[in-house]
Amino acid sequence: MQCTMMLPSKVPDPFLEQPLRSLGYGIAVGVAIRYRFCHDLVLSCNAVAGGFIIGHAIHRGFNLNKSDMMIGMVDALINDSLASVLIPTFVTYTVCGSTRECLRNLSGVPKGIYKWAPLTLGLCLLPIMMPPIDRGVCWFMNETVRTLY
Repeated sequence: MQCTMMLPSKVPDPFLEQPLRSLGYGIAVGVAIRYRFCHDLVLSCNAVAGGFIIGHAIHRGFNLNKSDMMIGMVDALINDSLASVLIPTFVTYTVCGSTRECLRNLSGVPKGIYKWAPLTLGLCLLPIMMPPIDRGVCWFMNETVRTLY
């Protein structure tokens, strides 16, 4: 879903389209896999998400007029911080942790289910929650931050 930015860009923004948009969710993926895979893989997921956010800010800034460059970069940083990092990571952390705790409290749950159910649920939730989060953050940005410029 393309978010309507206040500042018109010279070119379309590929960072707002799939599959590139999915790279921004790397930190949420890292949260989901942290109990099952090595720490280096989690750090790699975080690096991918960080690269996405920085790349989007640079792309956004350099495709605007010189007078709007910094505003566009800050806008992209705030937007991606909310839509790619804070909200999806919090939701994934909460869902995976709650699932682990529920399964821990149940008796007779097979070890494989206890190990893999939180990860599977967390990863399956990401594509489902992408569009509502993007719409919500776009609305929030348009109603608050983007009214300032």
